[in-house]
Amino acid sequence: MIAQKHNNKHSKTTLATLPKELIMKLVDEYRCLELGLVNRRLRSIAIDSLLTHRLYSPKAPRDRSNTLSAVQSYLRFVQVVPNTIFGDSIESLFLNLNHFTGNVRFEECGEISELIKTLPALKSVKITLEKVNQEENLAKLVGSSKCAKELTIEINDIFDDVADVFAQCILKLYPSLEVLTIHRPADAPGLAQDNLIESMNRALPDIQKTSLKKIVILNDFGTSNEMKIKETHHYLHIYKLSDGAFHRYQHFWMHGPG
Repeated sequence: MIAQKHNNKHSKTTLATLPKELIMKLVDEYRCLELGLVNRRLRSIAIDSLLTHRLYSPKAPRDRSNTLSAVQSYLRFVQVVPNTIFGDSIESLFLNLNHFTGNVRFEECGEISELIKTLPALKSVKITLEKVNQEENLAKLVGSSKCAKELTIEINDIFDDVADVFAQCILKLYPSLEVLTIHRPADAPGLAQDNLIESMNRALPDIQKTSLKKIVILNDFGTSNEMKIKETHHYLHIYKLSDGAFHRYQHFWMHGPG
């Protein structure tokens, strides 16, 4: 009896600490819904997997020395997602590719982006790049999708000559895209949005047809008030396609808690 209790406890502990990605795979592909009965964490993962149709990158480990290991583990996971029940159900994808050694991004980041083109139900993609260096393969980083309608790129800095390549990649690799959002968390030196819009307009003549109708550039500015409560101020620039080019439609401030 003691041995049985010990074994049951050991099994439960093992199940309770399984990686989130493995739990999602077991639930989606093998219908192991009983995993949701183990504890609150597994139940939350199972429900999220079945109902939200979302896939997130794992958070970077607190110990930065383990970041490469975490990225490599996630890459191994996403390589088995295509052509599965779970992969075919994903509608929203969130990829954090802000993983560097010095100024060099991990090669695995570009390989992770290969997942994007394999998801047939994909509607929205968010990619965190932080910055793009001149020598990087931007087309590989941003991936491609024939069905995604919304694309958000989180980036602080981009060279002007890279902006032209960026614009061409977005227009060519996301033919069904309707809304492009450039999110700039903003303690940064910043990207010049007018230069980026000019790059988009220069790329338009090379595209036979585009579904892209709106570009939103979202700048965040964090402040603290007298009560030390952090607030985030969002400055939005909205551009719309008109007469064969993108023109500024409106811009305004939004305020909210940080």
